[in-house]
Amino acid sequence: MAINFDTLKASEDNLRKMFLRFYNHVLQSQDYLYKKFQVSKKLTPLQYAHIITNEKKANKMEAQILDETSWIISKDMPRAAHLRYLIAIIRSIKDLERMADFVERVATTLQNQKEIDNNIHRAICRLMKGSYEFSKEIYRNIHSGAHQTRSYYLNRATTMFYDFSAKYRACFKEIGEKIFRSKKDIKTKIAIFTAIKHIERNADHAFNILENFMYIKEPNFYFGKESRKR
Repeated sequence: MAINFDTLKASEDNLRKMFLRFYNHVLQSQDYLYKKFQVSKKLTPLQYAHIITNEKKANKMEAQILDETSWIISKDMPRAAHLRYLIAIIRSIKDLERMADFVERVATTLQNQKEIDNNIHRAICRLMKGSYEFSKEIYRNIHSGAHQTRSYYLNRATTMFYDFSAKYRACFKEIGEKIFRSKKDIKTKIAIFTAIKHIERNADHAFNILENFMYIKEPNFYFGKESRKR
């Protein structure tokens, strides 16, 4: 049993604020890269440095939240429902950390390309936008406190994720058809495909976060979860 419910509630409220700040920071990083890359195929040194700084800040935010969560568990001894909340946070900050990593990796990969075809550039921008919009949708839902409804998960989030996945497959095919006809070396081709895979993974990690929060009120959620693949 928790030592003091009021203390535990205050701790969870503070942890929630820290988590939402972390998520918002990752979203801002995604949006920043998308908007800068949309305008120009190359980032300025200052813009690229900004993305690197954001990734380092994300690592610190993850560490701070993990430390705070460990402290809450040790001092408040939460019961099952509260403990599931803390577990959801711990799982989700790893997803956010990976999302921040992917933003930096996409920026680095694209920055190292000598030249990017206009059609490929536009396709990557569309994919960046779709990934960001899906990630933001999950953030808004968690921020609103309505994240623990199976109806939202099945009808809204899953539908959006399937739509994004379809766009990703179309983008992958479009870029594949274009790049394999080009004279670019194999390393360049692999780099571009790796970049778009990182963008797709961002949306996948955002979906992971929603599922982590579904677990709070539905402990058996993962046992009955259907595959996302379609």
